[in-house]
Amino acid sequence: MRISIFLFFQITYCSTVEAQNSAVAVYHADLSGPFEAKFSLLINGAESLYQHLQNPDETVNEKGWNFYQYKDYIYWYHDSRTNSIVEQRLMNGYPTLIAEWVEEMDWTITDQKKTILGYSVQKATRKALDLTPEEEWKQGDVIAWFAVDLPFSSGPERYYGLPGLILELSYTKSSEKFTLEEISFQEALEIKPPTEGIKVTKEQIFNPYYRIDKKWLKNERKRLNIEIN
Repeated sequence: MRISIFLFFQITYCSTVEAQNSAVAVYHADLSGPFEAKFSLLINGAESLYQHLQNPDETVNEKGWNFYQYKDYIYWYHDSRTNSIVEQRLMNGYPTLIAEWVEEMDWTITDQKKTILGYSVQKATRKALDLTPEEEWKQGDVIAWFAVDLPFSSGPERYYGLPGLILELSYTKSSEKFTLEEISFQEALEIKPPTEGIKVTKEQIFNPYYRIDKKWLKNERKRLNIEIN
């Protein structure tokens, strides 16, 4: 009987640990203009895959201003063991792009704390990723609130490297904000990095409209026979 109880405890414990290592996090996104969306983050241990699926939309605010949201599909894979990144991106009028790089993200962790969805979170800051000093519009600093009780070194919108899952992300010079809406623990998820697309650099995939030569991109699309969706 003691052996049976021990085996039952061991199996239950291992299943619980495995489930805790895999999760699906859903973020509510307040985007530029009067747009909202939901994006998901799949987590399996050290691997994660963020899915930013921003669908095209058009709306008018209370002042009568027209806003148009472009199609922007981003699949962002991160392996925290090696800090390797693979990003795949499809935008309006662009073929599928893909970039790979390795980068350790630096943060300044503060003592400020608050609670999100019952989790105690701590504040960290750093410079926004995708803008260069010469560009007119800037997001400024990024503010991340992470939960050490959720030991996943990942988060939304290309941000990672903290000792806990990022539950809230915002910027000092932008109205965009991403807040965890729900998290569900799963059996082990299978996560694979994207593999298809025209190979570009990290800087190019962050801002393809300004950093990719249009003639080169057109020739690459023809050479690889990639259609624009």
